[in-house]
Order: sequence, then structure tokens, then C-alpha cells
Amino acid sequence: MASVIKAPSMPLVSSNTESDVVNRSQLNREQRRSIAELQRVWQRLAVNILASNAHRVPWAMGISSSIRGEGRTTAALGIAYAITRETGDKVALLELDLENPSISEEISPGSTPGLMEFLRGECELEETFRPSANGKITIVSGGTGWKQSAFSPSLDDLAVRLRHKIPEIIETLKQDYKYTIVDLPPVLSNMQTERIAMSLNGTLMVVRSGVTPLNLIRESVDLMGGENLLGAIQVGPPSPVPGWLSNLLGG
Repeated sequence: MASVIKAPSMPLVSSNTESDVVNRSQLNREQRRSIAELQRVWQRLAVNILASNAHRVPWAMGISSSIRGEGRTTAALGIAYAITRETGDKVALLELDLENPSISEEISPGSTPGLMEFLRGECELEETFRPSANGKITIVSGGTGWKQSAFSPSLDDLAVRLRHKIPEIIETLKQDYKYTIVDLPPVLSNMQTERIAMSLNGTLMVVRSGVTPLNLIRESVDLMGGENLLGAIQVGPPSPVPGWLSNLLGG
């Protein structure tokens, strides 16, 4: 599945609607058309993912990016919902961006503890699970976001704890979910990302046209490179992914 997939830009608008990704009543015609195009991209990716797992063994895939603001979380949501539509199966969506967890508040707001609390030993892993409004996605919440205090571990300490715990977390999810989509932190803002990704079956990189400097793309691919790098999703208006990246992923 190593390839470059092109996707249109899309704003993330808070809602609890059918897709839980956007509230269509808030969008204009052009935005709705972009969403429809984007959903087709997610559906095509879902079909490719399912085809690569013909025996339907439990499978966990990461979604990451070089920097923030590239559409990584939107891609994770879109792919998770596309898989549920294709298979009818429930999908786990694991939120690992502890610095800026946003999925759980977008999809299933509430005070349920998240991975922050789990890593501090304040709750069991199962207590971090949140069902989406339509019941098709189970979000493993990242928590309410890290805040410094005199008694709390640093964000770096929590990231290291997460890296050590991730094999256990993934194996727990694989017992109940055939597919787990993992919203990874941006590669260049968290040095644990590439290590965590090694516990997954593969990772897709999101690249936003006109936003991500090429040198940062190259650095991220170097860090995440190897057989586990499945491909890239180019988000936004036409602005070609550099040839060296296309060749790397296509070769």
C-alpha cells in the first residue's frame, strides 16, 4: 500500500452528527464538496487497508505528520469511519497526542479519564474508552491535556511511559477490535513517535501542501522510514509531493 494519496483540504468543524467529523449545516457548498471528495479518499484507503489484511487478523495503523496543522487527526477520524462503513465492524481510535488531545472532546465530550490518568496510575485502561455518538467507534481518550504542576510528571516523562506501555495497550485493543487507528503525535515534536510506531503494523504520513517544508518532510521520513511506512496522504490544493518521496513510497 506504499503510495502517495491526494486529498482535498477540509476544515474540522465540531459536531456530534452522523460522521462526527463535521456539521454539514455549518458548511458552504464548496466545503461540502470537499468533504465528499475527502470521504471518497478515506474510503479508497480503507479498501486498500482491508485488502492488505485479507485474513482479517487484528491490525493497528498509525497516522502521523511532520508538524502540527497538517490534517493528521482529521485523517485518523476519516479512515476509522471509512473502515466501519466498509466492514460494519467497530474500530478503536487511539489518541496518543497527549500534548493536544482533541478527538475525544470532538466526538464524545465528557469527563471520562484518559491516557494521561492511566499513565499516572489513576485509572484502568478500560476507563479511558469512550463510545462515539453512533456507537461505531471506540475512542481511547488522551485525556484533558497535560498541565504542568509541582506534583505531575513532565510531558516527556509521560511520553516515555506511553512508549513502554504501548505494546500492552495495542494487544488489549486487538482482543476486541480487528482494526485500531492510532492518532500519533507529530514526528518532529515528539521523539517517542517513531519508537511507538514500531509497535504498530504500519504508519501513514499526512503532508499538507504549502504548509510542510520539504526539509521537514525529509527529516520525518528518515525517522519513520522502513517497511512500516505505508505511504503518504497529501492534503490540500495541487502542490506535488516531492518526487523523491513518491519514488521512496512507490518503490
